[in-house]
Amino acid sequence: LLIDIQMPEMGGFETAAVIREAEKETAKHLPIVALTAHVKKEDRERCLAAGMDSYLTKPVRTQELIRTVEELAPPETVEVDPEGSLTPGGNRNLGAEGAATEWLCLLDGDIELEERFVSRALAFLESRPDVAGFAGHLEVRHWRGGRVVGGDSDLYRAGPGGEIRVLGAAWLCRRLAFDEVGGFDPALPAEEDFEICVRLRRAGWKLWTEAEVMGWHDCAPRPSFTELVRRWKSGLYAGQGLALRRAWGKPEFGELLARQWPFLIALSYFAIALVLLGAGLAGRIEPLLAWVGLGLVGLVGMSLRKRSLRLGFMSLLTWTVQGVALVRAYFFG
Repeated sequence: LLIDIQMPEMGGFETAAVIREAEKETAKHLPIVALTAHVKKEDRERCLAAGMDSYLTKPVRTQELIRTVEELAPPETVEVDPEGSLTPGGNRNLGAEGAATEWLCLLDGDIELEERFVSRALAFLESRPDVAGFAGHLEVRHWRGGRVVGGDSDLYRAGPGGEIRVLGAAWLCRRLAFDEVGGFDPALPAEEDFEICVRLRRAGWKLWTEAEVMGWHDCAPRPSFTELVRRWKSGLYAGQGLALRRAWGKPEFGELLARQWPFLIALSYFAIALVLLGAGLAGRIEPLLAWVGLGLVGLVGMSLRKRSLRLGFMSLLTWTVQGVALVRAYFFG
């Protein structure tokens, strides 16, 4: 609590005394920071003697205020077993269990939030009780050799802002809505944001975005072979297939399946190759040539989109690998 010493009717000292007296019945302690224009040492000592926890002189400097708040109300952390096999969603559920708050900031570890995003999000969510989650433009910055070499200005396609179907990587969530749908599915190694967003919308909640930048996602240029191998070994690529497997027979299955179209198309392209290869061995080479030509068209198109032949090829390869992982996880878990 920031409290001015010289307030009308009841001053800061009197207010602090009332609060401290009431706390004797609750065994709780509310940090109180005095705000005053006085700078003498005895003024500070008087504030502390009155039961206040700290003392700031006006005009208040932002960094000093932040430091004081962090000292008096440090953030709580939840320890996770490093040997455990918790998923991103499972870890987020643990964090939510330890957070006594009506808002949850769901944030990947490699994202930097724009400093005013949370205040804008809170203001909007407080004015719209029908909205469960709020986000904005998440910019991707690809780094190489200490400089930005590419990226994406709007990773989740927030566009001009407004209602949206899915939020991911960084968003502010209403705790009431989060608890209502049971939080994240802890069995999913990936795709957890999309899956919970589907359930939130099915429960009648809305998801919203703003047209402003909410933060930055910093990483090496993607896709890359190193990243592809890491995600395959860690099981991240199994998220889509597991989400579909667990959604079978539920209303959200169709929406989850439609989201996987790039991976299924890439996988189908190579599956067709086996049929065409058989035709080629039978003396019909034209279908096989048509298949090769179609692949080259796809490669050129993706390379133009990525502005790089290498990234274009890696994108198509990644889609294919994700398609294989999707089918494997769906049928075999």
